[in-house]
Amino acid sequence: MERPENVGFHEASIIEINQENQTIRMVLEGVHVHINDQPRNASVCLNGVGQIICDELPISELVMEYPDGEVLTLDMNLRPVLLIVEWNDFEHHRQKTRCYRISCETADVHIDG
Repeated sequence: MERPENVGFHEASIIEINQENQTIRMVLEGVHVHINDQPRNASVCLNGVGQIICDELPISELVMEYPDGEVLTLDMNLRPVLLIVEWNDFEHHRQKTRCYRISCETADVHIDG
């Protein structure tokens, strides 16, 4: 498990989001690890999730709004966690940016390989 301050999420792509019970798992590609600054795949786990706010409105779960999600901001040191995503549907030429605030007990990042 990597410390969040050693990882850069800006412009990483969200590949998958799974939410089960009070845990959200996001699979990301293109995450920068500051030790060697090489893009890597990673998963972010938010445990003990309570309220999720999207653009100031409560939502029941975090989902992929379009097939591509580019992380603009992911601050796991804040409570609630701050996540800003630019969702893109390139096929239909649609795009939207969302700001999420996710209340959770713990936030972990796991770097692949």
